[in-house]
Amino acid sequence: MFDYRKEVPSLELCVKLKELGFPQTSPGWYWDIEVKRLVLIWAEVVLKDLIKAPTVVEMGEWLPLFLEEDADKGISFAVEVDGLHLWKTYDNKGWAIAYRDRIQVASTLVEVFAKMLIWLVENGYINFEKEEK
Repeated sequence: MFDYRKEVPSLELCVKLKELGFPQTSPGWYWDIEVKRLVLIWAEVVLKDLIKAPTVVEMGEWLPLFLEEDADKGISFAVEVDGLHLWKTYDNKGWAIAYRDRIQVASTLVEVFAKMLIWLVENGYINFEKEEK
């Protein structure tokens, strides 16, 4: 059975992603904000009452391997150490994602990806509008 909580972020996180410019025209899952339910859209369209509910794969395409700011500091840098890291929390009940000491934690993989994307945009590391995938 499809459990949306494991596949797409909450409506609240999706609203925030949309506000920050996450693309809203690709086929896939969308939140219908009137009834707060997910719908599957098969074509590229612009629908005003729907908000894109990206999957882990769709969000993962936006996550950089490393933050250029870290690589450009002139100190020892290795992607394996300083790049994107993802792990289960110590209690095995959630997920953590990080670039060095910039960490986001959530109960599901999809929520932690959404939180990191929001953090990256809000802190100027990525821009959905300029970097359309």
